[in-house]
Amino acid sequence: MKLTPENINKIIAWQRKGKRSVKIEIQCPEQRIQKKEPVRIWVFDYDVLEGISIKKIEDLPTHDDLVQMGIEAKKQEVKRLEEQLATIKMSERMAI
Repeated sequence: MKLTPENINKIIAWQRKGKRSVKIEIQCPEQRIQKKEPVRIWVFDYDVLEGISIKKIEDLPTHDDLVQMGIEAKKQEVKRLEEQLATIKMSERMAI
């Protein structure tokens, strides 16, 4: 993403819409060889406790996008824990 004045203004406008933070990292030339994107932007919304790394200005998430991401993350965590519990129960049955 190019950090044009227009893009920076859009990022600032996004940040001001709530309890939000933005972290912009511009990598040194040595790191640019290893990674394609010299600029990394992380956006986080404290109201929904979710954030993402964006590659283009169009990727700035809406409040609803972040809420949905949170729901999906929690569903994945529940699934992971259910699988872990099933493994534990199976181990306990085999030990009997």
